[in-house]
Amino acid sequence: MNNDNDIIKINLDIFQNKMKNYIYNDINIDNLNKKKKDLLDTYSCFNEKYDSKFLWEKKKLKKNYYKTNYISRNDTVNNNDKKLYTFTTNKFNINKEKKSFILLLNKLSDNNKEVIKNEINNIIKSYSNISELLEIIYLYIGKNNDKLYIEILKNIIEINNNIFYDFLKKVDYIINDKYIDNNIMLDENYDDFCDFKKNKTKYINYFNSFIELINNDCDIIILDILENITIKIVTIVNNLENSRSYVINYYLELLLILKKKIKLNTLNIDLSKYDKSTKFIMDKFNL
Repeated sequence: MNNDNDIIKINLDIFQNKMKNYIYNDINIDNLNKKKKDLLDTYSCFNEKYDSKFLWEKKKLKKNYYKTNYISRNDTVNNNDKKLYTFTTNKFNINKEKKSFILLLNKLSDNNKEVIKNEINNIIKSYSNISELLEIIYLYIGKNNDKLYIEILKNIIEINNNIFYDFLKKVDYIINDKYIDNNIMLDENYDDFCDFKKNKTKYINYFNSFIELINNDCDIIILDILENITIKIVTIVNNLENSRSYVINYYLELLLILKKKIKLNTLNIDLSKYDKSTKFIMDKFNL
């Protein structure tokens, strides 16, 4: 642990060596389960949701990718790709209050939420640039749509709802052209696949948080903004021609979230152009 940099780095060689020499018969299952529960309760990053179908599709490709790009290079691995990192405050132009805000978010859990939320809210009330805190909380929501973060978000909006409206209007959920032009399911585009997966998770979490805010407080302005976003996505979907399934599936998943509160216009999709995953998602619209 480097307290100055607020980051944890674990060299993969050290971890693998520990595993190799570990005496598994000495494992205390009760202690292991207790530690697991403590990690899950304390750190929300361990509760992130993953798209298992998407990962399954890439499983066989990932093995070949690393074999080609790393092992074949004299059986060596670039050490820069062998580190595990926690969420760090270094990516921000940090000050004391902002750093405290981030550290408190890292500690936030169901077990300590009342105490931590009070400390967080005290920072929110006194902070001079509330939009910075909104951006930080959405970094967390993008990785894990934990309802505890939504509760913090509500307190930010109560102080200045206009900054949230501006944020909502500027959310860039449109798929980057590189994911459309290049088939990210191919080995050579594995990095693009990973980036797409992260972006997909981020915006699905964003949209779920928007709907959650409506459930908590039916804000007409939020509804209006989301209705405009819905119209734009429906237009995109209806004008896609010979698109890849993962592209249309992404937009359909966003629409499924919006459908919880927003009335949808007709979707004109020729399912024969897409794989079974698209039909599976479309069936959900009829539930």
